[in-house]
Amino acid sequence: MRSRIQRLWYFRKSLTGAFVMLALLRIALAVLPYRNVRRAIAASGERFPERRMHLIAYETEMVWAIERVGRYVVGKKPCLPQALALQWFLRRKGIVTSLHIGVKKDDTKGIAAHAWLEKNGRVLIGGSDSPADFERLETVNS
Repeated sequence: MRSRIQRLWYFRKSLTGAFVMLALLRIALAVLPYRNVRRAIAASGERFPERRMHLIAYETEMVWAIERVGRYVVGKKPCLPQALALQWFLRRKGIVTSLHIGVKKDDTKGIAAHAWLEKNGRVLIGGSDSPADFERLETVNS
Protein backbone atom coordinates (compact mmCIF):
# COMPACT_ATOMS: atom_id res chain seq x y z
CA MET A 1 0.00 0.00 0.00
CA ARG A 2 1.32 3.38 -0.94
CA SER A 3 1.73 6.14 1.57
CA ARG A 4 -0.32 9.29 1.13
CA ILE A 5 2.70 11.27 -0.10
CA GLN A 6 3.54 8.60 -2.68
CA ARG A 7 -0.06 8.53 -3.90
CA LEU A 8 -0.18 12.32 -4.23
CA TRP A 9 3.13 12.32 -6.10
CA TYR A 10 1.92 9.57 -8.44
CA PHE A 11 -1.28 11.48 -9.24
CA ARG A 12 0.35 14.94 -9.34
CA LYS A 13 -0.53 15.51 -13.00
CA SER A 14 -4.23 14.79 -12.43
CA LEU A 15 -4.33 16.83 -9.23
CA THR A 16 -2.57 19.78 -10.87
CA GLY A 17 -4.89 19.67 -13.87
CA ALA A 18 -7.93 19.49 -11.60
CA PHE A 19 -6.64 22.41 -9.51
CA VAL A 20 -6.03 24.65 -12.55
CA MET A 21 -9.34 23.79 -14.23
CA LEU A 22 -11.40 24.27 -11.05
CA ALA A 23 -9.70 27.60 -10.30
CA LEU A 24 -10.39 28.82 -13.84
CA LEU A 25 -14.00 27.66 -13.68
CA ARG A 26 -14.54 29.31 -10.30
CA ILE A 27 -13.34 32.63 -11.69
CA ALA A 28 -15.22 32.23 -14.99
CA LEU A 29 -18.51 31.37 -13.28
CA ALA A 30 -18.12 34.39 -10.97
CA VAL A 31 -17.66 36.91 -13.78
CA LEU A 32 -19.36 35.39 -16.84
CA PRO A 33 -22.84 34.05 -17.55
CA TYR A 34 -23.18 30.27 -17.27
CA ARG A 35 -24.05 29.91 -20.98
CA ASN A 36 -20.77 31.56 -22.02
CA VAL A 37 -18.77 29.27 -19.73
CA ARG A 38 -20.70 26.26 -21.02
CA ARG A 39 -19.96 27.22 -24.65
CA ALA A 40 -16.26 27.71 -23.90
CA ILE A 41 -16.06 24.29 -22.24
CA ALA A 42 -17.79 22.64 -25.20
CA ALA A 43 -15.57 24.37 -27.75
CA SER A 44 -12.26 23.70 -26.01
CA GLY A 45 -12.46 19.97 -25.38
CA GLU A 46 -11.17 17.96 -28.32
CA ARG A 47 -11.78 14.26 -28.57
CA PHE A 48 -8.82 11.89 -28.45
CA PRO A 49 -10.06 8.30 -28.48
CA GLU A 50 -7.93 5.85 -26.51
CA ARG A 51 -8.08 2.22 -25.55
CA ARG A 52 -11.02 1.34 -23.31
CA MET A 53 -8.84 -0.03 -20.50
CA HIS A 54 -7.06 3.29 -20.11
CA LEU A 55 -10.32 5.25 -20.21
CA ILE A 56 -11.79 3.49 -17.18
CA ALA A 57 -8.65 4.18 -15.15
CA TYR A 58 -8.55 7.78 -16.38
CA GLU A 59 -12.21 8.35 -15.50
CA THR A 60 -11.72 6.98 -11.97
CA GLU A 61 -8.54 8.99 -11.45
CA MET A 62 -10.10 12.28 -12.59
CA VAL A 63 -13.20 11.81 -10.42
CA TRP A 64 -10.90 11.25 -7.44
CA ALA A 65 -8.68 14.24 -8.28
CA ILE A 66 -11.54 16.67 -8.85
CA GLU A 67 -13.31 15.64 -5.63
CA ARG A 68 -10.10 16.03 -3.60
CA VAL A 69 -9.05 19.37 -5.06
CA GLY A 70 -12.61 20.73 -5.28
CA ARG A 71 -12.96 20.81 -1.52
CA TYR A 72 -10.22 23.42 -1.28
CA VAL A 73 -10.52 25.38 -4.52
CA VAL A 74 -14.24 25.81 -5.06
CA GLY A 75 -15.50 26.28 -1.52
CA LYS A 76 -19.05 25.77 -0.31
CA LYS A 77 -20.78 25.25 -3.66
CA PRO A 78 -18.56 22.87 -5.64
CA CYS A 79 -21.14 20.97 -7.69
CA LEU A 80 -21.25 23.00 -10.94
CA PRO A 81 -17.50 23.67 -11.31
CA GLN A 82 -16.69 20.06 -10.45
CA ALA A 83 -19.22 18.68 -12.94
CA LEU A 84 -18.02 21.05 -15.68
CA ALA A 85 -14.36 20.25 -15.02
CA LEU A 86 -14.93 16.50 -15.07
CA GLN A 87 -17.00 16.76 -18.24
CA TRP A 88 -14.19 18.72 -19.91
CA PHE A 89 -11.50 16.21 -18.91
CA LEU A 90 -13.58 13.22 -19.99
CA ARG A 91 -14.71 14.84 -23.25
CA ARG A 92 -11.07 15.33 -24.21
CA LYS A 93 -10.66 11.55 -24.05
CA GLY A 94 -13.83 10.89 -26.05
CA ILE A 95 -15.95 9.80 -23.06
CA VAL A 96 -19.56 10.90 -23.54
CA THR A 97 -21.26 12.27 -20.42
CA SER A 98 -24.37 14.24 -19.50
CA LEU A 99 -24.30 17.27 -17.23
CA HIS A 100 -27.57 17.68 -15.32
CA ILE A 101 -28.76 20.74 -13.44
CA GLY A 102 -31.71 20.30 -11.13
CA VAL A 103 -33.69 21.99 -8.37
CA LYS A 104 -35.70 20.93 -5.36
CA LYS A 105 -37.77 22.65 -2.73
CA ASP A 106 -35.78 23.07 0.46
CA ASP A 107 -37.53 23.86 3.74
CA THR A 108 -34.72 26.09 5.03
CA LYS A 109 -33.50 27.81 1.84
CA GLY A 110 -36.60 27.78 -0.33
CA ILE A 111 -35.14 26.37 -3.53
CA ALA A 112 -31.89 24.41 -3.76
CA ALA A 113 -30.04 23.90 -7.05
CA HIS A 114 -27.52 21.17 -7.82
CA ALA A 115 -25.40 19.90 -10.72
CA TRP A 116 -24.13 16.38 -11.34
CA LEU A 117 -22.47 14.44 -14.13
CA GLU A 118 -23.70 11.11 -15.46
CA LYS A 119 -22.28 8.52 -17.82
CA ASN A 120 -24.70 5.91 -19.16
CA GLY A 121 -27.18 6.73 -16.37
CA ARG A 122 -24.57 6.34 -13.60
CA VAL A 123 -23.65 9.41 -11.53
CA LEU A 124 -19.90 10.08 -11.67
CA ILE A 125 -19.77 13.20 -9.54
CA GLY A 126 -22.38 15.13 -7.60
CA GLY A 127 -23.94 12.44 -5.43
CA SER A 128 -25.61 9.20 -6.43
CA ASP A 129 -28.98 10.32 -5.00
CA SER A 130 -29.09 13.50 -7.10
CA PRO A 131 -31.33 12.16 -9.92
CA ALA A 132 -33.94 11.08 -7.37
CA ASP A 133 -33.67 14.17 -5.15
CA PHE A 134 -33.68 16.92 -7.79
CA GLU A 135 -36.03 17.80 -10.64
CA ARG A 136 -33.93 18.18 -13.80
CA LEU A 137 -34.03 21.56 -15.48
CA GLU A 138 -31.25 21.16 -18.02
CA THR A 139 -29.20 18.34 -19.50
CA VAL A 140 -26.05 19.06 -21.52
CA ASN A 141 -24.46 16.14 -23.38
CA SER A 142 -20.82 16.15 -24.35
